[in-house]
Amino acid sequence: MTDHTNIGGLALAAVFFVTALGIFWPREVDTVPVGLTMGADQTSTTVLHTLGTTPDRVVCSPLGDPDGRDWWVSARGATSFSLAVDATSTNPLAFDCLAVKE
Repeated sequence: MTDHTNIGGLALAAVFFVTALGIFWPREVDTVPVGLTMGADQTSTTVLHTLGTTPDRVVCSPLGDPDGRDWWVSARGATSFSLAVDATSTNPLAFDCLAVKE
């Protein structure tokens, strides 16, 4: 016979732990997906978004090999964010990005 009390106790402990870290779930968020391609000769680009407010975070992932380049979001604003890379390349670099407002 399975002791369901222990299983429930573990679940409760996990929820308390996550809440203690400040991670509250579920929560409502607004997100805007954005695709972009940065030219091979570019080291930064400004990307427009439609959140209407400054995002709390912007997450970007390259769609292919970044050729050893590092990338980061260098600025966030109510209508746009900036994405930067540390070097130019012989190939353009495409990204999928998600602007998030919690």
